Amino acid sequence: MEEGSSAADAHRLLAVQLGLSTDVSVAGRDVVMLILLAERDRFAAELCEYFLRTEGYEVRLAASSADAERSFVEHRPNLSVVELVMPGGLELCRRLALDETAPVLAVSALALQDEALTAGASAFLQKPFEQLQFVSTVRDLLGSSALTRRHRASVS
Repeated sequence: MEEGSSAADAHRLLAVQLGLSTDVSVAGRDVVMLILLAERDRFAAELCEYFLRTEGYEVRLAASSADAERSFVEHRPNLSVVELVMPGGLELCRRLALDETAPVLAVSALALQDEALTAGASAFLQKPFEQLQFVSTVRDLLGSSALTRRHRASVS
């Protein structure tokens, strides 16, 4: 990190050096991770969706809080990305964060980090953000969850 690497990059490098995998598999097969993307701006949603799909994630888009809640219940995503300034966005973040099995990444052009974390978000990114930073944060939230589950399973 002293050489300018991000914490996310340092975490992945450490995992590689320790021989840990951040890939999620069940019974020897890869599992496609589903991400719910609640974003009111169609262009921002399409751009984020493109980068997530490039990384191999399945993405469900929701243009409103109500659509996001329905999709969350129907599809049980592994991660939710919530734009906080969409109508009802902060409350949506709060409700989705109640399900502790799926982390919430809150994003906003406004400096709402404290509000997002208080509402239960696992992480916050302020727009505009670098797409690499966005994808790296998503990977870390999903990868950390997978490693934690795998570690707990091996200890039990």
